[in-house]
Amino acid sequence: MSGKIYEYDLRQPGIILSEPIHQFSVGEDEINMIDVDRRGKFLAVADDSGEPALYDLVDRRRHPRRFRKGHVGNICASVCFQPVAPYDLWTGGMDMQQLQWDSSRAILLGRWANPPPPPPSSSSSDATNANANSQLVNPPFVYSLAVHPKGHQVAAGLGNGAIRVVEFMEQPPFNNPGMTGKKDTTATTQTKQGKKTKGKNAKAATITVAQPEWREHPSLVDTHAYAVSALAYAQFDPSWLVSGGLDGQLGLWRAKLPDSVLTSSSSPARVTGSQGDGDNDDGGGDVSPPLVLVNKYVSFFDKVECLTTADLLGRSAARDKSGDTTPGSRLVALGGVVTQPDLKGAIALYRFGDSS
Repeated sequence: MSGKIYEYDLRQPGIILSEPIHQFSVGEDEINMIDVDRRGKFLAVADDSGEPALYDLVDRRRHPRRFRKGHVGNICASVCFQPVAPYDLWTGGMDMQQLQWDSSRAILLGRWANPPPPPPSSSSSDATNANANSQLVNPPFVYSLAVHPKGHQVAAGLGNGAIRVVEFMEQPPFNNPGMTGKKDTTATTQTKQGKKTKGKNAKAATITVAQPEWREHPSLVDTHAYAVSALAYAQFDPSWLVSGGLDGQLGLWRAKLPDSVLTSSSSPARVTGSQGDGDNDDGGGDVSPPLVLVNKYVSFFDKVECLTTADLLGRSAARDKSGDTTPGSRLVALGGVVTQPDLKGAIALYRFGDSS
């Protein structure tokens, strides 16, 4: 791998873009995933170094910022910006953890671990046991991440074929940039003469931010037998989550809407300044799952490696007076590995209507 990222101008004439307008040299480590924030100002990179990097797309001369002491000694496999809180960045790695960062300060805000699922029971069916056995063999590395457009739900696609969801009980943004709960040893203070002093002799400022209420749900294991390599909340309907796996399967999930999360009657656990341990169920009452499997499909790919979604007509233009979406306007595009020679390099397109 080249360890480089190329930027192209889509306004250039022709259908083949051969000359990039800029390139970012990340290093010798293999690049696993990139993401651009919704404002188009920053590029986040996950690579084998285990230290996610942030590049400035406005001032490209600035040195990239590295997020250290996160996935220490492990590969960073996935990265995803928070849609409604532009300074929130999520990363996942081969240390079986997903991390939440304040990208403006490169400071860790939260850490969620993914324990392996329990062994299959003797009363389970053969198909269920086969799926469970594969999940026991494959560690729950975080291969993919997706954040709901409303920001209340973060889904992680794991190496054992499971999907694990962290669900927040309030709407983001949760933290003001710079309010990290850390001690600033270079704080600035106001003197009697009205002058400002800066340095270690100045009085250090400590700002504590209460962590939002959250709940981590048990892993969802209904669809994929191997790693969930791609996740995306659908652009045509954010209540849909689409998953793709290295088993060639495509999963379609119905996600809980933000209103149902905010009005949940169950009592969530509260975290104050600590991180999750992967098993934060409050245990009080029945907690409905954040995702419900609607359907699953077998793609012609042996392995699904990436996917994206689109609304061909636009949500407002595609709806009639009854509120139904025009059939076929919902699009899911897949890319992956296929053994058939005539299909190598192909992209699969799936169109869905309301009844899908």
